[in-house]
Amino acid sequence: MKQLRSIGISLAAGFLGGSLAHHFTAQPVHAQSSAPKIIAAQEFVLQDESGRVAARMAIRARDGAGYMQLFDAQGRATFGRPFNLKGDASK
Repeated sequence: MKQLRSIGISLAAGFLGGSLAHHFTAQPVHAQSSAPKIIAAQEFVLQDESGRVAARMAIRARDGAGYMQLFDAQGRATFGRPFNLKGDASK
């Protein structure tokens, strides 16, 4: 009889705790429904956790051409290329 009583008390406590739990917990947070379609900046820099720059894309002030650079682990530019407004590579 004691075992049946313990089971009954356990079930009642479980139902009571479950029914009250939603009153004491935080409400769920939902993410934005859509991401922005355009991200604009004068310069984009790709860097690792320590701040080391791996790549950079920018607009050159002297001629307005787009420019992309890649950097090695020592921070030296290993590749750099301007692009004209038509989208093909400038020389």
